[in-house]
Amino acid sequence: MFGPFKKVSQSEQQMLTKLSLELIDQIDKIQSNHDFYFAMPAKQRDGITKYHGAAYNCLKYGQSWDGSDNMQRVMWNAFFKQLSAASKIMEQTLNIIEENS
Repeated sequence: MFGPFKKVSQSEQQMLTKLSLELIDQIDKIQSNHDFYFAMPAKQRDGITKYHGAAYNCLKYGQSWDGSDNMQRVMWNAFFKQLSAASKIMEQTLNIIEENS
């Protein structure tokens, strides 16, 4: 395939996998602070849950040794952009939790 439907390289898929794992870890840390997490508005908790699900969804790709199950470029671009933004938000949230602890 070509263009936006071409699959990404192994290294690009690994970058997304690493980002997904970092985001999952950040979200787990936020959710483990029950006082802070449940004080958040429901809309924000729903957003965090959606990010968590998206990160797990990314882990479904890139499992074969030959890269045959890597994401298509168009999907990778969208996921990488959104998960990068989510990771920055979760990092700032964790900083707020630490400051208020």
